[in-house]
Amino acid sequence: MKLLLGIILCAAAATAFFPRSAGASPEEEVVLGLTCAEETVALGREIPLEVQLVKKKGRPVTVNSLRLARNSVTLLVTFGTSTHEVTRIYGREVRRSDDTFVLEDETPPKSVLRRARPLHLDLPVLALRPGKCSIQAVYTGMEEGRVRLESEKVEIEITAETGRNRIGAVLETSEGAMTFELWPEEAFGTVLNFLTLAKARRYDGLTFHRIIRTGYIQGGDPKGDGTGRPDWTIPGEFHKSIRHEKGVISMARAAPLPDSAGSQFFICHGTATSLDGQYTAFGQLVKGDDVLEKIATSPV
Repeated sequence: MKLLLGIILCAAAATAFFPRSAGASPEEEVVLGLTCAEETVALGREIPLEVQLVKKKGRPVTVNSLRLARNSVTLLVTFGTSTHEVTRIYGREVRRSDDTFVLEDETPPKSVLRRARPLHLDLPVLALRPGKCSIQAVYTGMEEGRVRLESEKVEIEITAETGRNRIGAVLETSEGAMTFELWPEEAFGTVLNFLTLAKARRYDGLTFHRIIRTGYIQGGDPKGDGTGRPDWTIPGEFHKSIRHEKGVISMARAAPLPDSAGSQFFICHGTATSLDGQYTAFGQLVKGDDVLEKIATSPV
């Protein structure tokens, strides 16, 4: 079954900033900055963030290159009292001698940070929730010492049309379209990863490679055999209170590793309580039950 993914958006805009330094000595001062050109962004549009790492004084230092990764740049997105961490994990699954698995971060690319020659990273992030929010960049890629740098917070207003204040996705298949309401409140990083891949057309032309009647249909694998993913994985966002019931969309992962979801997802055709709190459910089917039924009951 082939599938194409589209995103339900809402309109446009962007945001503002200021930088600061944390944790560096006066002799080796390094400043992390986060900027954005606009103060308002429409729901579903990109917040055009730019991260900048600046050496203010002292000798050049070796640093991890700027990229969205837990050993480089992480974003903290805050709505009210809830803060969502946005990061990626670049690495590989490793089997230990005791037969357990771990996910090891790969050694990131290195750069030399010279005085007055800043490193830049364009980091567009989709606006997923309406309302006021703040975004802060955190950098943990200094070679000398475990220095943590934090930018000043960027304040943003995310606007939405009346009656269209939820983010969603339309998944188009050879059997018809399925529309999902997504849950950034519970799984912000997962929803962002899913829609970022869709916007980049990384799901176009892929298949449902696994179909289990009364269980689930699984797709999103670039290899088509259950082993594929993008170059990264994302942290799990598990909630025992969210049930894996019919129509729920959730992220697939390597079973022993909680932070190993990448691009593969599954849509429940039945209830699977054993998955609750173990896999990241991030949305619900709101239109297209008949399409789910056709695919889930296809001959395999």
